Amino acid sequence: QYDSAELRQWTKEAFKAETAIPTIKGKDDKKGGRGIRVDSKFKVTGPKRLVKGYHKRLCAERVFKKLKRQLNLENHHYRGLANVTIHACITLMCVLAVIIASYNAGKPKKVRSIRYWTA
Repeated sequence: QYDSAELRQWTKEAFKAETAIPTIKGKDDKKGGRGIRVDSKFKVTGPKRLVKGYHKRLCAERVFKKLKRQLNLENHHYRGLANVTIHACITLMCVLAVIIASYNAGKPKKVRSIRYWTA
């Protein structure tokens, strides 16, 4: 579960960071002081630092959406977390190669166009 106490603890220990994942009502924060909440009107409440982090997630979500749809990360045929991780890392390296190639070729406007460099 995304909002589990174990995930929050692992994130804190492994990355020295806090998660800005909304909690499910009545789970892990019965006293109401931990985490953030999103109500039915999508109003975010909680500690200010977590609310700010939650609002910054849109940029990361946009990147993952593009990776999933355009770079075959949504319909992959790999089994096992290790194989999926390798596939995702190679895909991200290709994206970075396109960025570097765009700037080195003097075409910074083509930085988001993988199709331009692969056609």
